[in-house]
Amino acid sequence: MKSTRKLILLISLIPVLMFGFAFAMVPLYGLYCEAAGINQLKAAEKVAPPSKEEQTIANGRQIKVEFDATLHSSLDAVVSEFRSLTPSIILKLGEVHTINYIVKNKSSRSIVTQAVPSITPWWGTEHFKKIECFCFQQQTLAPGEEKKMGLQFYVHSDIPEDIKTLTLSYTLMAVSNVTQSVGL
Repeated sequence: MKSTRKLILLISLIPVLMFGFAFAMVPLYGLYCEAAGINQLKAAEKVAPPSKEEQTIANGRQIKVEFDATLHSSLDAVVSEFRSLTPSIILKLGEVHTINYIVKNKSSRSIVTQAVPSITPWWGTEHFKKIECFCFQQQTLAPGEEKKMGLQFYVHSDIPEDIKTLTLSYTLMAVSNVTQSVGL
């Protein structure tokens, strides 16, 4: 009789624990993303160009920045190319650079896309400063259109000495079909 009560209590407790775990998943995932440097909207904010003082503090220190581009599976059938025209550069800290990405819509319909950035190592994210970026807004591509999309940035001089290379990765995702978004 006592073992039956314990079993019933245990069986009743399992759904409560499962519900609690499911309820905690959203904040736990947010903490994980913040720690891993994934999907940080704060990292996509527009900043002002560096001041002359910021540029001189770096003392000529250089860092390598690599540029990566990935298509989300939602665009596999419609985008034939998404890549950086500059695979990597070596730059002085505080020095402003502009590079371009290219995207090609191979479909016969317009598409709306959004680029989601991430930086590795994740602790370098706060030092990578975007002045202008195609990731700040959605990009509309007409049927067959090829578009150059610009990124203007610098790496702040207070980046830790142990970071020698930053990798900026963009994942391009479909937002919606243009005809759906404008109600046609």
